[in-house]
Amino acid sequence: MNISFCFSFKNYNKNRIHSARGVKDVEITLDGFMIFKGEISQACGNITATNDPSAYGETILFTTEDEILEKISTYDEMYVDQETTQNDEENIRTNTNRPPTAGTDIRPMTRAMLRRPFTALRSSNSNKVPEYYGKKLILTITETWGDQHYCGLTGIEVVDINDVDCVIQSYDARPRDITILPKNTNDVRTLDKLFDGENITCDDHHMWLCPFSKNEKIRIIISLNASKRLHGLRIWNYNKSLDDAYRGVKRLHVQLNDKIVSPRQGFLLRRAPGHCFFDFAQEIVFAHAKTMHENSQKKQPLATNHDIESDISMPNGFIYEFQLHSTHGDAYYIGLNGLEFYDENGECIGLTEQNIAAYPHSVNSLNPGRDDDVRTPDKLIDGENDEIDGTHCWIAPILANAINRIFVIFDRPTSVSMIKIWNYAKTPNRGVREFSLLVDDLLVWTGILDNMNENDDTEVPFNTILFSDERILTEHEKQTVLENKSSTDNISSQTSSRDRSVDYSQRPTTSVPRNNKRR
Repeated sequence: MNISFCFSFKNYNKNRIHSARGVKDVEITLDGFMIFKGEISQACGNITATNDPSAYGETILFTTEDEILEKISTYDEMYVDQETTQNDEENIRTNTNRPPTAGTDIRPMTRAMLRRPFTALRSSNSNKVPEYYGKKLILTITETWGDQHYCGLTGIEVVDINDVDCVIQSYDARPRDITILPKNTNDVRTLDKLFDGENITCDDHHMWLCPFSKNEKIRIIISLNASKRLHGLRIWNYNKSLDDAYRGVKRLHVQLNDKIVSPRQGFLLRRAPGHCFFDFAQEIVFAHAKTMHENSQKKQPLATNHDIESDISMPNGFIYEFQLHSTHGDAYYIGLNGLEFYDENGECIGLTEQNIAAYPHSVNSLNPGRDDDVRTPDKLIDGENDEIDGTHCWIAPILANAINRIFVIFDRPTSVSMIKIWNYAKTPNRGVREFSLLVDDLLVWTGILDNMNENDDTEVPFNTILFSDERILTEHEKQTVLENKSSTDNISSQTSSRDRSVDYSQRPTTSVPRNNKRR
């Protein structure tokens, strides 16, 4: 009887676009018994982007015996032992934005690459595969978001394969925290704050801060109460304020027991927003480490170069923020029917509730503690964009001296070639008129949305924000492209465009209850 301790898959790798044709979901059975069910990595799309063989596929292990793993690493180039010291700068510039497929104005009908919930990376049967099994974690910080003297975090959770927070037995850090400095001996930003459970906050009494130097690495050591099969980490970056968010961690290397599970350049952490308009937790999934090829140039100015075929105008970032400045007439409420995001290849990005947030959250925010109205942010990405009865849309109150915002949040930098927006249809004058789009706090778009025709109750029209070449568009979509207004086009702010004499105490009530009976 032959015994197999691992399988190595080399996925389809013709080029970056066609690598999406590779296998994603795999089931392996042995004599009719399921021994693996899960995902394998997408190939990187070329042979020059990386020297890491694991960038071309996946190794599935069925053992944790060190002696066997050592023999596997000798004969299988896909199994990479990364115990040696990694050079953080070596592969930081391994990926650039690619243009969408040329030569056609019809977007291929392909399935969207859905962003999986944290709990669905492996099925329950895959618990038999101890790929990330251990008790001791060492987190090494090598870079902040810009601060040269301090680095910090708000919270850390270690998550097992059942999406359960692991019990932490002990923790330490080197250096431990800010109190090692003579002038900060009584500072409250100590290591224990990382594990106090107060993570969605701007109060630095619930944050950890530590001296930082580029020449010295900071290590956080976490010991669990027992060895666990792990999915990854939830991390809340340093969030005291927008300016202080640059003290947050940018590059994080993760070691589980004696194995490094992060990519060579480390996991790229998202900078905290500097506010608490949404839960800014970032999910660091160990299984994603082999397929991370980040674009280090995402902060470069965004501009279209018409002299070359490659399109460099696509924004790339973690947080896409819509600022909604005015409506088509209503002074009390503002809303949208739907949003769709498309990746650099012109394919729709599958969004889940974890990707969407709004401030104010919804009309329910007028009655704290209640959630009776169905028009919440998740309806923006449910795919039901043509409904006019209000059951598949989002609406929120307009508040004095506040800007309504919608956030589309990614755990990894994401390039976007096109965004479709369906305006509010139930009461058209509550639809968005003037808006701005920011990507990681950089303004990339200002424009005006069309309102819904009250006499057309058959289909809700959409507008398109295009960051790429028109070749990715269908003929119909070309008629919907918005014009990007410059700052000189006098796009007004929400607070200045509204009627300052509005008495918000006279706000009319509006409701679409969850039983779908309107009133």
